[in-house]
Amino acid sequence: MTAWRRIAAMILRYSYLIKGSWPRLLDLWYWPTLQ
Repeated sequence: MTAWRRIAAMILRYSYLIKGSWPRLLDLWYWPTLQ
C-alpha cells in the first residue's frame, strides 16, 4: 500500500500549493489511478 501513501503525500503537497484547484487536481489524479 506504499503507492496509496505516496499518492496521499503528493495530494497533500499539491493541496497546500494549489488550494483553489482542489477539484481539478483530484480529477487529474483520480481518473488515471482508476485506469
